Amino acid sequence: MSSTRREFLAASAVAATGLLTPAGVAAPCESRPACVRLPDGRRLAYSEYGNPKGSVVVFYHHGLPSSRREAEVFVPSLADFPDVRLVAFDRPGIGTSDPVARPSYRGWADDLAEAADALGASRFALAGTSGGTPYALSAALAYPDRVTRVALCCPVAEHERGRDNGGSAWFLKLARMTPRVAEGALKAAARLVARKPERVTRLLPLTPDERRMFDDPANVELVVGFILDSVQYGADGVVAEAAMLPGPWGLPLCKLAVPVTLLHGTEDRIAPCWMSAKLARQIPGAAARYYHGEGHLSLPRKFAADAIAAAVG
Repeated sequence: MSSTRREFLAASAVAATGLLTPAGVAAPCESRPACVRLPDGRRLAYSEYGNPKGSVVVFYHHGLPSSRREAEVFVPSLADFPDVRLVAFDRPGIGTSDPVARPSYRGWADDLAEAADALGASRFALAGTSGGTPYALSAALAYPDRVTRVALCCPVAEHERGRDNGGSAWFLKLARMTPRVAEGALKAAARLVARKPERVTRLLPLTPDERRMFDDPANVELVVGFILDSVQYGADGVVAEAAMLPGPWGLPLCKLAVPVTLLHGTEDRIAPCWMSAKLARQIPGAAARYYHGEGHLSLPRKFAADAIAAAVG
């Protein structure tokens, strides 16, 4: 594989995570990492942030490829929400969570419900970014009696033929058509950015503001860390998710019965903002908020507090 092709894959991988630390704020250390043992014996890794005894539990869904530590971007804003307990999981086969034989969105919903039982959360809100979208929506569909609200930053929607499906569409197609090739390519990309982290910016469709964000080495380091976390025990889990993401998801979004808020930047070049518009049409009562001039990376960085507020209600 050529160096240029590897760099493209690395850039696509960063694009899918959708997160950077706020300007001037160091990435906080992982807080209380642990795991839940599911009834079938699998381990689901998670980290907690905020108030461990908070009465408002928010389960965070990371992007792709990424890991539970992506939620660290939201930690500085938790100071304004002292009653929030934020819990972020590695989904099956990603990070340090055990793989599942047949990954599915409904399967994740059941895993999440079992993890919530283990963590003592009878009711909870859901938040997420980018590639975490169908997982959060599936859980809301499956457990409307337990899910209170859903808040999604720069969400993805099912892809449409003939439309701009964003900067990661190429890798998602590769994952679906030739998963072994996609796994090898992702591993090569991970090795590349591990050696030369600055390479992740070369082919990203960045807004001017996002390019300035990458001037801070801490932001580059954090995003590269998400990528390396996601594939530390193999790329199979990430590629399996990537193959599913374009759709069809098989989710009856018209039956969603909990409040859903979608936050999207008008300059998003990774998940174009038509995706939030589509979801808003599909989900009854969904509120779509558009942030002028913001991109896929800058939105959650600047407006984490808005996302938390939407989840809390």
